[in-house]
Amino acid sequence: MRIKFVFLFLIPFGLKSQAILNYFNAQVLNGQVILNWEIQTGNTCDGIEIQHSTDSISYYKIGEIKGVCGSKTENIAYQFSHTAPQKNSKNYYRLQLGGSAFSELETVEVLDFKNGYLIRPNPTHDKLQLKFDRDLGSFQIRIIDLQGHAVVNTQGMGSGIYLDASDWSPGVYVFMIQSKDIVMIKGRLVKL
Repeated sequence: MRIKFVFLFLIPFGLKSQAILNYFNAQVLNGQVILNWEIQTGNTCDGIEIQHSTDSISYYKIGEIKGVCGSKTENIAYQFSHTAPQKNSKNYYRLQLGGSAFSELETVEVLDFKNGYLIRPNPTHDKLQLKFDRDLGSFQIRIIDLQGHAVVNTQGMGSGIYLDASDWSPGVYVFMIQSKDIVMIKGRLVKL
């Protein structure tokens, strides 16, 4: 008895080449996120979808480049501006190349400094970070409760300071920051 072997070679319909990226990066500029990437020579894909997430799990399309992307003969660079990123939290970006493959993730944080500073978290339970929109050099920080009792009176340097509020009583506090350049920043924070 003879057994015949039949080999079938299946070629998927509509198979597209997958693009290889030389780089993919994200940077914050004037409250927007600028995405830059380059497709390596000899690689193409059928369109690029730009996707955004604030939790790194659920992604949404924020832009696309239609048609054949990349080139068989040269590196091709692309740029996309996300004009409405989530402020004061992480923003995650990825590219869907040709409808099936995804790029690596790029993560950036877009800080929104109201009145020249940002407090995170506010309200706080224990530790907090106070960041400034510029380098203040050497500065003095004083934090008082609403009865006028000082809970912090210390020096700092640069564009921010970390504070431990774990032994503060719950309530509203006022902070004042004075730099040698006579920069005065005032604000409120809440301890839970």
